[in-house]
Formats: sequence, structure tokens, C-alpha cells
Amino acid sequence: MININSLLLLVAAAVLSLALPPTAGAHQMSVFAYREQGRLQVESYFGGQRPAQGCAVTLLARADSRQLGQGETDSAGKATLAWPDYPGDMLVTVNCGQGHQAQWPLEAGEKGGETEIPPAALSAPLSANGEDLRPIVAQEVERQLAPLRRQLAAQSIRQPGLADALAGVGYIVGLAGLFAWWRGRRKGD
Repeated sequence: MININSLLLLVAAAVLSLALPPTAGAHQMSVFAYREQGRLQVESYFGGQRPAQGCAVTLLARADSRQLGQGETDSAGKATLAWPDYPGDMLVTVNCGQGHQAQWPLEAGEKGGETEIPPAALSAPLSANGEDLRPIVAQEVERQLAPLRRQLAAQSIRQPGLADALAGVGYIVGLAGLFAWWRGRRKGD
């Protein structure tokens, strides 16, 4: 049978483990990448929306892991790379070392709705022709969607909550019960 001192010690250890800061969240990192004005814009941050500063940014071809571009994040956790002339799927990787790494896939042909606007279209009077308006509308839609994409990427980060803490306590109590059962069986032999 388990004595009261052992039980109190196990409960105190469980409570203390809840009071300590979580370490797994320290390695949580997110990245968001999109095309804007012919360039690849990369934003990276740690849990709590802290910018990932001075991290290596690499753009790879997903088919053969060939490097298509590289750079480094600034003090705001952002980097800008040239958009490569590559037709296939790509992968943006941000690596800050010591286990801090995140990736963002870019699908083949993803240009973020961006179309180059010919200079003549900007100076000529607008007509009702849909082909004349298409590049202008596409660029404006992309400009409007960029903040929404950023918000969606930020919401995809799962922060630990009460359910995670209770699951941890349940795990500890379960292990303590298993240990107490094992110890009780040993003393009975």
C-alpha cells in the first residue's frame, strides 16, 4: 500500500511541473511566404508572435531539393528573395538553429494572383475591355488578400492550453499510479 507521504510527494511534483515554463513551445516557429511585386516575401516568427531574427531562409525545388534562392531574416523576422524562374513546387525553409526550423510550401504556378501591368495600360484611358482590367484587378486583389493570408497563417499556430496542461497532469498521475501498483506488488512478494 502507498503511504500518505509518497502520495503527497507525487502530487507536489505534479503541481511543480505545471508551474515550470513549458520548453516545447520555445522551439515552436512559424513561417509564411507569398509573392508580392515579383519578389518572394517571407515572414517568420516564434510562438507568441516574436520575430525570428537573423535566421537563414532557403528556397528549394521540392522535386530535387535544388536551392533556388537564399537570404536572411531582418529584425522584424522578414526576408525578401528574388522570385525564381522555376515552374514546379517549391519549399521555403527558415532555420534559426538549435531546433528552430519551419517550412512553407509553394505550389507550382503559384504567383499570388500577380500579373505584370504593362506601362501602356497605366497611361492609357481605361476601356470596358476585361483584358485591360485583368492585371490591375489581379494586383489589387493580391494586395488586399496578403493581410488575410498572414492572419490565417498566424491562427494556424496552436498554443498549449488548459486541455494540454490537464493531459500532462493525467499522464503524471497515471505514471505515479503505475509506479505505486508496481511497488505494492514487489512488497507483497
